[in-house]
Parts: sequence; structure tokens; C-alpha cells
Amino acid sequence: AYDSACGRILQIHGDYMFHINRTLRVNDISDGIPVFIPTNLYMDDVRDYVLMDNYAYVMAEDSTDHYLMGYIHVVDISDPANMTMMTTYDLDNVSSSSQVEIYGENIYIADSVNDLVQIISLADPLNPVLIETVVMDVDDWFRDIGDGLIAFQREDNAIDLYDISDPLNWNYLGYIPTPDGSPMGFAFADEYIYMDIGSTIGSYNFANGQLARVSETGPD
Repeated sequence: AYDSACGRILQIHGDYMFHINRTLRVNDISDGIPVFIPTNLYMDDVRDYVLMDNYAYVMAEDSTDHYLMGYIHVVDISDPANMTMMTTYDLDNVSSSSQVEIYGENIYIADSVNDLVQIISLADPLNPVLIETVVMDVDDWFRDIGDGLIAFQREDNAIDLYDISDPLNWNYLGYIPTPDGSPMGFAFADEYIYMDIGSTIGSYNFANGQLARVSETGPD
């Protein structure tokens, strides 16, 4: 689940459920009923987090400026009852309203205030490295990421779609008008994207670097 006001709420990782409430918290769900696990690890002003393997990458506000996201804390979650801070990566001038996603071995931070996307490599899980800053008009937020694609919601009722199979060389595939407003949901499958635009479901093909509408269906 995701709430843009307070970051990622719930993520399941094996028998555990992670969430944030100013810090990263964890519940044992092995029996189906969440059981809170106390931890001595406390990180103030946590805004968001992503999980990869046995690590959580926790985004926290700058301690002196709450309009900035200042740090990525790398936390070992292999033993959720004894989570361990491994290292901290300093972010440079990233808005605290940024959205964060993970795809492959990279973290993508979309900053709508500064109109850029930072790509941070996790090839070495304990040593995050900024590999690229993409300057672009990030009007709003991520809509989806996966299958080598990233989609951004625009303010003018449209979606921008990029091929990011090469993280250092994005290929702009085009935009999809969404006259009924923001899409309710996306699904990527092979060379197709399916999008729920409220009153219709659109199907688009993006083979050969081109974006083309295939079909559109109304409600049953």
C-alpha cells in the first residue's frame, strides 16, 4: 500500500510486515495475525523506504530542513527483531515530497520540486552510489515501474512512458492521454500496457520504441 502523504505504509517481506510511523516498524505475520516486534533501532522523520533482499533502504528527512530528504539509511533486516543500521548515504538537495521506487538494482527518486530523477545503484548493497541524475519535468508522481518501463503522471491529464531497460539511457516512448483524469491502475505485460482510466480500459502497444493505442473498452 502507498500513501503519498506519509510514504509507503505496508510491505510484506517473508513472514514479516514492515511499515513506517516516523521510524521503520515491523510485525511478525507468520500466523496471519500481525504481532508487533519491538526494536531498539530508531530513525526519526522517516518518509519512505524500499526493500531489497535482506536490506531496507530508509529515506529520512534532513534533521535541519524538513523540506529536504537528507539520508538513505541502509538497514539489515535479516533478523527483523534485531534490525541493524549498516551505513547512511547522504542525499543532495532532494525534496522531502519525492517519491521513491526500486527496480532491479537501482533506486529511483522522483523529485517534483527540483524536476529531476536520481538513480542510485545498489549493485553493492552496502554502498549506494549515484549513477545518474535525469533532469526532466516530473509534474507529479510515479504511476508504475516494472518490466523495464517507468510511467509518470502529468498535470495535463496524460502519462509519460519511458523505457529504462538501460538505466543510463532512457528512451521516451511517448505519452498516453487520460481525458477522464488520473488512471486508477496500470498493468504491464510483454509489449503491452493496460490502463484503467475510470470509464474505459485502454490497451497500448509499445513495440519497437513506439507507443500506439490498440483498443479501448467501456464498462460492461
